[in-house]
Amino acid sequence: MKALNIFYNKWMVLIFHFAAAYLITIATASAGSLVQFINILFYLSSFYLMVGLMMWVIKGGFFDAVTKSFRKTGSIFSKNQDYLLELEDKALPSDRISVSTVNFFLFQGILLLSGMGLLLIAYYS
Repeated sequence: MKALNIFYNKWMVLIFHFAAAYLITIATASAGSLVQFINILFYLSSFYLMVGLMMWVIKGGFFDAVTKSFRKTGSIFSKNQDYLLELEDKALPSDRISVSTVNFFLFQGILLLSGMGLLLIAYYS
């Protein structure tokens, strides 16, 4: 667990993303263009923001009622007689996602997007 502590530090992961995006830019672009670097940052930030926002919606409990209904309907149609007891034991989607994970993805996405925005301002200036 100690070896993975570097991945729990959100600033180290952010620096790693910028360094990885820069290395990919150097490897793929012949002159290491700024546009390629901005594009890679856009792809990274889009991924983190989409995953973070989806986790935020799930954590908010949007899918809990639908999940309960599907579980109840599935257990009624199955041969299981004590379906109400099983429904209490299963975790809901909002219980499976921690707030720190949601915050991590949103933090990474917002800061990568901000870095991309600053580079766009520098590029068009």
